[in-house]
Amino acid sequence: MSRRLVVTGAGGALGARLVPRAVRAGWEVLALDTGRAVPESEGVEPCSVDVTDPVALAEAFAGAGGVVHLAARPSPLGHDPHDVLSLNVGGTLAVLLAAETAGVEHVCLASSVNATGAAFSAAPRYDWFPVEESHPSYSEDPYAISKFLGEQAADAFARRRRAAVLTSLRFHGLRERYGQDDPGREAERRKDLWGWVSFAAASAACLRALGRRRPGHVVANVVGARTVSPVPTAELAARFHPGVPWRSAPTGNSSFYATDVAARELGWDAADDDPVITAAERPRTA
Repeated sequence: MSRRLVVTGAGGALGARLVPRAVRAGWEVLALDTGRAVPESEGVEPCSVDVTDPVALAEAFAGAGGVVHLAARPSPLGHDPHDVLSLNVGGTLAVLLAAETAGVEHVCLASSVNATGAAFSAAPRYDWFPVEESHPSYSEDPYAISKFLGEQAADAFARRRRAAVLTSLRFHGLRERYGQDDPGREAERRKDLWGWVSFAAASAACLRALGRRRPGHVVANVVGARTVSPVPTAELAARFHPGVPWRSAPTGNSSFYATDVAARELGWDAADDDPVITAAERPRTA
């Protein structure tokens, strides 16, 4: 595998943490971003490329060992709905097309737990807890729709590119470090189930995704093992989501999201908020 890694949205909140971690892991990073300046440093080459232009992206992807696609509108709030859909879906399609043209087999895509419909839904529907990747999508807002469609596009490209290793990571509530919400604010997060993940843990998941060997498309929840609410999970469920069955009973402040896929496919530990860099994040030598 080439040590060259392309990161789109490299100047964003997650990108700005992922890029230096990738360099420390041994990658040479081409940092793509059009809206925010990415400082040039040892191991990092900044570049401005339209993420919806598959021809320009293919040129940037040439010789890369992997691509991490983070560029997107991060929510529907404050953005034109058409812009959210066109950038998020169009960007994902362009990245997948460019990776195919450039012959890049390992692609990690930033998805979201909102792919099933959550934070921005009028009244999100949950059929069971903990929420697994197989849960049906009831997406209704432009952002959630864009993440759901991005995963469908990756499924399609996995069918047409039998050697491709594509991974969609469903992030949730990215923040620097763990901290519980103030008591009495439980209702504010009822829609998205009080979830979170640290930037460090999310960055580690991205790099681990590039090391997957089994071809195909995998969708994985990347959510911390505990909620940010001081209220026990069973009490939150009974108060805000009565009647939703549990497939495995919650304990303490355990997450409403299952992370078995990330553990199995990436070796990712939802309970480790500050993971050290291991060989699983480094470029493969064979």
